[in-house]
Amino acid sequence: MKNIPLDVVHFEMVKLRVRDLRKGMFVCEIDRPWSETPFRAEGFQVETDADIERIRRYCQFVYIDLGRTQAVRVKIEQGPTLGFIHEKKHTSLEKEILVAEAIETETSSLVKTFLHDLRFGQSVDVQLAKTAVSQCVASILRNPDAMMFMTRLEQKNPHCSLHAFNVCIYSIVLGRLKGMEPKQLEDLGTCGLLHDIGTIRVPYEIYNKTTKLTDGEFA
Repeated sequence: MKNIPLDVVHFEMVKLRVRDLRKGMFVCEIDRPWSETPFRAEGFQVETDADIERIRRYCQFVYIDLGRTQAVRVKIEQGPTLGFIHEKKHTSLEKEILVAEAIETETSSLVKTFLHDLRFGQSVDVQLAKTAVSQCVASILRNPDAMMFMTRLEQKNPHCSLHAFNVCIYSIVLGRLKGMEPKQLEDLGTCGLLHDIGTIRVPYEIYNKTTKLTDGEFA
């Protein structure tokens, strides 16, 4: 775990759960006083899986600095979804992909939790959904190509994630193209994330029926 001097005053911090950390990320803040841990207060770079395990012993979440996060090698296939928004990117695609991957994992897991809760008659925590969506919005505002790249990966591996995440991201990106403000984008993304949530109450044989529904089934 390499310690790096804090020589940049202005940087972009992103909050992540420790389990979503990746090698190459630079940890600049933690969820407890530095004095309660063996880590140095100027921050450090995550270099190995052992580093992540060590952080997990002390912290539940941390803040990473995108400016000092190392770029990772990602095989990126050029296509229409990359460069979808032709504007200045605040972070590189290679750096933002690290964050986008963690956000996608967390958001998709959250949707699965919602579906599980609904099956057992519990309500959906909309505020929790909005918090997750706000991270998606922040990532898209930094560099929309990263999140769009994640949706392409899901299209190739449909069983690895949820359709709801794709709708959420596409909604935010389209809203951004229309000039919507961040708060509006969060509301729009939340609607996209939860747009199919009610289908959990529809019987499986009706939801997947390929022929015309009867009046009773439609009701």
